[in-house]
Amino acid sequence: MSSFADLRGFLQSSWGQYLLSWMVAGALMWAGAHLAGLRYAGFWRAMATAVVVTFLTWTLAAYLSDSLGIFGFAVSISVTLFIIKSMFETSWERAFLVWAFNAVAQFAVITVGYGSGALQRSALLHLLH
Repeated sequence: MSSFADLRGFLQSSWGQYLLSWMVAGALMWAGAHLAGLRYAGFWRAMATAVVVTFLTWTLAAYLSDSLGIFGFAVSISVTLFIIKSMFETSWERAFLVWAFNAVAQFAVITVGYGSGALQRSALLHLLH
């Protein structure tokens, strides 16, 4: 039972939330890439893209939202779209479809993390300044 408590503790930590976010985003981006009919819609490519775009989206949003407000978040989304377009070697429209699946995954993980107490309320509110 101790290992279950350790796993639960890890999943409620920041690193656990990142890992869960990457896994869910990668799986949904893989599904979105297949739905969009992308030529390079491999599972591992989707997982690698999920790690990169999750890290960059939240890092850029955190740094740029303080100085640029909501425009900082828009810049981070634009960078994310560019990376998805580059990683999957596709058009902007199809990259946007894959990004939409990523956005759903991020929202789902945030909702789960917020509900479990792993994320503090103030951790998300700085994005709205």
